Amino acid sequence: MGYRGRRYRRRSGNEFGSMVGDTAAIANSFGPRGALVVGVVGFIFFYFLVPALVTAWLEHNQAKMSTGVTGQVYRNLLEAIFSKRFIRPSELAGIAVLLLGVGLAIWKAVTQDSLSRTGERDASFFSRLLARFLD
Repeated sequence: MGYRGRRYRRRSGNEFGSMVGDTAAIANSFGPRGALVVGVVGFIFFYFLVPALVTAWLEHNQAKMSTGVTGQVYRNLLEAIFSKRFIRPSELAGIAVLLLGVGLAIWKAVTQDSLSRTGERDASFFSRLLARFLD
């Protein structure tokens, strides 16, 4: 008479990691040029645009906070949280998407074949791992 309710499934703490895996599937559906374009566009979006938008939103909301000691403390706290939770992972995801796009483009140009599902997953893992070392 076991419990047949919902099972616990550990969720990833990094939504950008699953986005890199989705990008691998998208880039794998194109040819070598398309995979390279997906990598470059993803890099520009996640490395430059997302951090710029988050920073602009943060500055806009910091300007509305009260002045004084508590306002300054909250501004510094917000800046540290957003830098650690949104800006840094977005930049890492941008580097990983670029590496993934370049790697898939080279693979497709050399072998003229697409990756399997496990190949996509492995390429995604290694691009995220290499992005951490490069940054």
